[in-house]
Amino acid sequence: MYKEIILIDYIDSTLYWDMNTYMPEAGLEYRSKQFQWLEETQHKLWISEKFLKVLEKAEKTETLSPLQKRNVELIRREVDQRTILPLDLVGELAAQSNRTLEIWIW
Repeated sequence: MYKEIILIDYIDSTLYWDMNTYMPEAGLEYRSKQFQWLEETQHKLWISEKFLKVLEKAEKTETLSPLQKRNVELIRREVDQRTILPLDLVGELAAQSNRTLEIWIW
């Protein structure tokens, strides 16, 4: 599941690069909706019961290396930050920030 979360980051980065290099102006609204969908989908994964159970299991594992422990701590921090944000806010912020950026750049 974490791989899916990271994959969405990679897709987001590619779309962002495309938006800033090749995307015609008329594509802004649709691209904003794409960013919104990606962020909402990723947010759902971060706060899903399945992911939280895996994270809790990892936190209880005593055989983790220091690097693995640190990764689990950072993932926990991300989950804690995301669980306080409502899904609709996350999506709208993603869409609006990309609309605003493009308006500012153009």
